[in-house]
Amino acid sequence: MILINKPKYLTSYQAILKFKNQNPTYKNVKLGYVGTLDPMATGLLIALEDKENKDRNKYIGLTKTYEFEILFGISTDSYDLLGLLKKIDPDYENKIESLDINQFVGKYIQKFPPFSAKIINGKRLYNLSRNNLITESELPSFERKIFSLEVIQNQIKTKQEILDEIKTATKQIDGDFRQNEIINSWVEKSKQLNESYKLVKIKTLVSSGTYIRRLCVDIADKYNSVALAYSINRTKVGDYDLKNAIQIDS
Repeated sequence: MILINKPKYLTSYQAILKFKNQNPTYKNVKLGYVGTLDPMATGLLIALEDKENKDRNKYIGLTKTYEFEILFGISTDSYDLLGLLKKIDPDYENKIESLDINQFVGKYIQKFPPFSAKIINGKRLYNLSRNNLITESELPSFERKIFSLEVIQNQIKTKQEILDEIKTATKQIDGDFRQNEIINSWVEKSKQLNESYKLVKIKTLVSSGTYIRRLCVDIADKYNSVALAYSINRTKVGDYDLKNAIQIDS
């Protein structure tokens, strides 16, 4: 078993390939992984060698610790920056003035994000969503558990910083992630954006299968507003810690 620190802009599969290229000892070793991280997410990825993949179930159910940033006032169809800009809430600050994230601690019924790898009737959810073949009401949901939520920092992100990050992401990410469509959607609506937005950094311990992107959206929805996951960093899986992971170049 190998602990890898996945950088931003790589899929989990690309991170495994990059690790093998940078560590020739593993060139001919079959490596799988458990606990997919989105391209925009960073942090701990568990890779399994050869026969270890047969025991992957003992890793799948482990709790996860994340530090993530929720950007209020803007939403996309992917629930992160790598998505089409959908809604802008100019009044979000008034709505979240009495923000209380602890109401989410405990059992939590969570829908899958429309852009996720969940298989529905033999097809990936992101493919169904891309082709408008599934609606919000048709998204499957499961019970998750939030063990803790703690606000660790409040910041401000300017409109220009947000747009620059989107431009960087669409250039850095390899593969068909609708890059041109994403850039165009943000450019078309950029004049409607505020000059700055509130960014809240949160640390959380959650049950296996919890989507942080969806959690960000659901928190904002409680206040009749919108939000997206600006960054997600997985720091622990069970007792396995990011500080013991091998860094790979992006």
